[in-house]
Amino acid sequence: MTKTPNESPEERGVLDLINDESRRGPGRPTVSKGVLTGHRDSLVWLLSVGWGDIGWQLTNATTLEELRQAFEPLREHPSSNIIAPFLRPTSTSATAKEVRSLKKAQERAVEDLRAVQEKHDNLVRSSQVAEQAMNEANPNPPIDLQAALLTGWKDKNAARRELEAARARLETIETDLADKTASFSQHELLDFITRKKYARNPLVLANAMAGLPDMTWEHSRARASKIKYPQWPTYDYRLFTQIERIWKSHKGDPKMPLVEFFRQAVQRIPKAVMVTYEVTGERIKQQNPIRLELGGNFRFLRLAIEEFQKELPLDSGEVPFRILSRFRKNAAKPRTSQELVLIAQEKIE
Repeated sequence: MTKTPNESPEERGVLDLINDESRRGPGRPTVSKGVLTGHRDSLVWLLSVGWGDIGWQLTNATTLEELRQAFEPLREHPSSNIIAPFLRPTSTSATAKEVRSLKKAQERAVEDLRAVQEKHDNLVRSSQVAEQAMNEANPNPPIDLQAALLTGWKDKNAARRELEAARARLETIETDLADKTASFSQHELLDFITRKKYARNPLVLANAMAGLPDMTWEHSRARASKIKYPQWPTYDYRLFTQIERIWKSHKGDPKMPLVEFFRQAVQRIPKAVMVTYEVTGERIKQQNPIRLELGGNFRFLRLAIEEFQKELPLDSGEVPFRILSRFRKNAAKPRTSQELVLIAQEKIE
């Protein structure tokens, strides 16, 4: 198969969409730059947030099942709808053309359902009026009122059956669309991942995923990679790369216990960094947030390292992912007064 600036990502996406629609020329409809940007940016953020839990499995997946399992830790995330096609089990096959065709069929089915619903509602109201007229005319309603009531009931029941059929048609199309969207998206992403020549980080993956299923991963990557992501690398991914660098450098000094190696490495991280204030372009100095998190919560980092060492060899590429995942989970737990004292005792200033 072929394959933050000042505005929020959502606000930028809407502005780009409006601009794109005004510039779009004739030809086959495609995903606008605004929509592509918004989807790509959302994917970068979500993949970065969950990188410790999904990064190793995702970048090493070789089957569709492994691919789906890689995304599984994000299933309960509030923004999991972004990756829904990559979580859905499916055994069907699909092309981008089939997906586009089903989307058009879905749009038509939605319009048909809206029209049938309106017809049904009108007939229900007419039937209710006829029933009220009969009640008011009791005990001797005219023949024409009785006929109107019977006709109203007949038309209402026919409209109800038509409405149920329209809903069933739409549900069938939506199920088929969800299956084919999942199939095409998963096959495309797996094809991209197994091509080792590409870097595989949240931004690169998001560029390949953003246009799915409306285009192949090649087309998606070609377009999305030209669109700057101002916050790259994200804070979450920078935290991961800092942990990964420390872990990799430990190979040069394997005799030192890993926890102590990390402690000394965190102490060496600069306390301040220079950043550019986007509004004016001015360079300013601020506290290094990576050092603040790792140093201020070193107790959780130590516990994370000790926990994974019971399960993985030190030469496994999964190590930095596991450390980040455990570190974040440890840091998210409720903190008792006793825990706060212990955190302060191990804090690296």
